Amino acid sequence: MSFDFRFRTVENRRDLLRLLDFLRVHDLNYPNYQDWVSRTEAEIEMGWKTGVIATGNGLVLGDVIWQPHKEIPRIREIKNMRVHPSFRERYFARFLMKQAEAEKREDYDVLMCDLREDHPEKRPIITMLTSMGYEQICAVSLYDPNMRDIVMMKKAA
Repeated sequence: MSFDFRFRTVENRRDLLRLLDFLRVHDLNYPNYQDWVSRTEAEIEMGWKTGVIATGNGLVLGDVIWQPHKEIPRIREIKNMRVHPSFRERYFARFLMKQAEAEKREDYDVLMCDLREDHPEKRPIITMLTSMGYEQICAVSLYDPNMRDIVMMKKAA
């Protein structure tokens, strides 16, 4: 099977709309997720959030979105990273995370991300993040008082 995969920063309105469509379709049942997607549109347009999309054959296959932490300086928060189920296990997630780490390294000292404790792919995601140098620092309810989120951090290289 031939392939034509591309990874690039969201650079224009067309890229942003494609990313938003991908996000809306791949909802992981976070509380107020669709509201977050709407806010993300404005925050990417303002330059607060940065997004990278993985594409292939005209489709968005994955993304990563990050921003500076809103309260703690020098921390980059990975706010969203996902890969279409048909394209997992091709190292897209690792590559997307590496892009979030590589862009403007001088802007942060620590990377932070979280995932729901009930995430269906929790084990492979934690394994990948651990292999990349992330450490689990706590499990706390961030978005829903009835569900804990696993918070992971990594010091900048």
